[in-house]
Amino acid sequence: MDNSTGTKRYCHRCGNEIPQGDFCPSCGAKQFSLTKGSSWGNVDREAMKNFRIASAIMILAQLGAVPILLSSFFGGGLVPTTANNLIPTGFLYEIATIVLIAAIIAAIGMYFYSKSFKELMEKGNGGFSFPHTSALILIVVGVLLGFLYLALISIMVSISTFTPTSGLPPGFGTMITILGVIAIVGIIGFICEIGVLIGQWRVGSEYNSDLIHIGVILTIIPFLSVIGSILFLIASSTILKSIAPAEEGPLSSV
Repeated sequence: MDNSTGTKRYCHRCGNEIPQGDFCPSCGAKQFSLTKGSSWGNVDREAMKNFRIASAIMILAQLGAVPILLSSFFGGGLVPTTANNLIPTGFLYEIATIVLIAAIIAAIGMYFYSKSFKELMEKGNGGFSFPHTSALILIVVGVLLGFLYLALISIMVSISTFTPTSGLPPGFGTMITILGVIAIVGIIGFICEIGVLIGQWRVGSEYNSDLIHIGVILTIIPFLSVIGSILFLIASSTILKSIAPAEEGPLSSV
């Protein structure tokens, strides 16, 4: 309750009463409503639902290929290797296919991240504009890189079976072109990855979640990104439980 006016104040995010001070003691929000319930509850809930879905899909993209890859490695490959070939073509094709499938799954995850950032943009937070655009671009970039990698493997296998006589093997020029395109697309993807990481960090700040901040740090570290996604999933589920359904009522900045 506001002691100066005798009016009860409620958190705009979780709906709990703010007895005093400028911050909600439950979730750290900086705005309050004069009506019990979360004035931005529906937007917050949709944003975190999409964030949670995206995190779960990214876990699938990061872990789903592991059993197939191990089976391929220890089982001699799901695709037969060409005889008398120094490069295990079957194994290379399997890796390329796994990369493509993982890229497609990750693109779906990025779609839900973009939806989450867009929901938060509707609250007037312009800080999610760049992350939203970055996630949309990564949908295309990820799938494109997957197909380019598959094409590169095909050309490399073709060149590996070429018997040297004179001149460059067929497809060498195409391989160089694909490598150049991969480099350019990769740079764009790297910039967009930074944009998505910024968005994820800002989500952690928006909901006062140290778990999301830790997840962002782990996502940057190779081989630990899946742990980061798991932390995102746990944190988003926890935040969802704390958000009260929206009710009509005036919203005032503390």
